[in-house]
Amino acid sequence: MATVKKIEWTNRDGSKSSAWQVRYIDQSGKRRAKNFDRKKDAEDYRVETEGAVKAGTHVHDRDSVTIEEAATVWLGAVEIGRNGRPPAEEGTLKQYRNHVSRHIVPRIGALRLNRLTTPRVVEYRDELLRDGVSRAMTKKVLTSLVGILSEARTRGLVAINAAEGVTISTSGRHETSVEIPTKDEVRDLVRRAAAWSVGDHGANRNGVGLGKASPKGRPSELEAIRLNRHRWFLLLLKCSILTGARISELRGLPWGSVDLEEGAIEIVQRADEKGTIGPTKTKGSRRRIVIPDDLRIELKSWRIACPKGPLDLVFPNGSGKVESLSNIANRFWYPLQVEAKVVGEDGKARYGIHALRHFRASVLIESRADIKEVQRELGHSSAQITLDTYGHLFDDAEANARRKKRTEGIASALFG
Repeated sequence: MATVKKIEWTNRDGSKSSAWQVRYIDQSGKRRAKNFDRKKDAEDYRVETEGAVKAGTHVHDRDSVTIEEAATVWLGAVEIGRNGRPPAEEGTLKQYRNHVSRHIVPRIGALRLNRLTTPRVVEYRDELLRDGVSRAMTKKVLTSLVGILSEARTRGLVAINAAEGVTISTSGRHETSVEIPTKDEVRDLVRRAAAWSVGDHGANRNGVGLGKASPKGRPSELEAIRLNRHRWFLLLLKCSILTGARISELRGLPWGSVDLEEGAIEIVQRADEKGTIGPTKTKGSRRRIVIPDDLRIELKSWRIACPKGPLDLVFPNGSGKVESLSNIANRFWYPLQVEAKVVGEDGKARYGIHALRHFRASVLIESRADIKEVQRELGHSSAQITLDTYGHLFDDAEANARRKKRTEGIASALFG
């Protein structure tokens, strides 16, 4: 049982001082004491401490660390792999560091873990939203905070995870739907990319323009290389449209995972931002995707012309190594949209690099594929992720089907 007692002492200069001291024995049997200027604060701490000691969750200030210190420990653990898991990829680490440096440390970094309560986390969440941080980003930051406290708990730095259970909804009226190209836009993009692959580069001069023809009218060696690159991009584009694979999965796709006889692609690895080959994003990301026969034939032909390298990649750079994401985006994907006039009001490319993955999902849903089918095809770790991302499309497809059935029924009743 904790007690509150007023203590007094004489300072070196002869002056008198006093404080209200809470004395107690913690759950490990260690004697503890903490001083307060006000009796009320001491009494509040006594009540709080008695409950925490009884529950086995009390951590004294002297044994606690700040949230900033705990975040540093967590980032280090994630970098080498938490709880025996593989190390986080550089792109993931970059996001986590951003959460910590921009959103966590400036607001609550100095707070000690044992003083962080669930109500304080709720207040922190609301502060982020009031300061204009998007709901989606706030949700990610809270997830990182849960991870920080989870690692701290594993190391005995805190007894409870105060951030668990603090949620934020990103659905309903707050939801921002993914941007999905229309079928006409996708057709225009493929047509323009096909024109590039046979030498019609139009206005594209971003490092991939025309070379001069040889005296006999045949493409020069430089132009032949460029044509091969545009053929590479056309096939990358088609694979993205027809498989819904992540761009990291296509950048890391080896020929050994392409069944050119049966017509299928096995997703077993991916390339990260630095071009390092590693495992798929999640266990559910490992999957087999059937491809149409036309694409199978094109890939079979492409294998002969494909740049060779030790990684034996389907879509490598000119040296046979992993192609960088920035090259794909800035030299091909964005210029392609501008030429195909798939642009916003500012005249710039309308869609990001993952738009074709969303397009694939929309086509599957339109074809009446169910949630589990879409989940498997896209390699989501759970059906909930599929529903959170594309739920509005399922609603639209089902509503349209009901409307059509109702209309057909009315027409049949009226006109036989």
